[in-house]
Amino acid sequence: MATRKPSGAAPDLTELFRPYANMLPDWSKAMGEMGGATRFWQELMTSHQRNLESLTRLNDGVASAMRDIADKQLALMRTTLTEMNRVGEAMRKPGGAGTAMSPDALSKAFEKALATMREIAEIAEKANREALEAIGERSQAFQHELQAMIQGGTRTGGTGSKD
Repeated sequence: MATRKPSGAAPDLTELFRPYANMLPDWSKAMGEMGGATRFWQELMTSHQRNLESLTRLNDGVASAMRDIADKQLALMRTTLTEMNRVGEAMRKPGGAGTAMSPDALSKAFEKALATMREIAEIAEKANREALEAIGERSQAFQHELQAMIQGGTRTGGTGSKD
């Protein structure tokens, strides 16, 4: 167990973790065995930069889809409010309530709203599908790049070059 210093300061961490020291990898030895540690880290950072660039493009695509969804929802809300105002005006006029509330008019308004909601759902589904595909492609590319780095090879331009 770690001993406390007489002044009441924190315990000696070296002493505290000594029993676990053999569990930790020797990073300097591991990097020395890899040969060219500098090149390895440069390639790793370049690969990570591609990960970040891919994530940025992905976020831009999702943000664009969310703007489309918000625009369509706003348009649907405006259309609904306009229809409600039209129905309200018709109901205030004598004899106009029946035509404003006809089943055919209500059915058409409902079908239009349903079509818009389907469109919104398709935009969201497409954005999610594209995001998952991009994440999967970049993940595979990163795995290949990392494997090549560890094996001492050079990066391949394969699946990661476009991401």
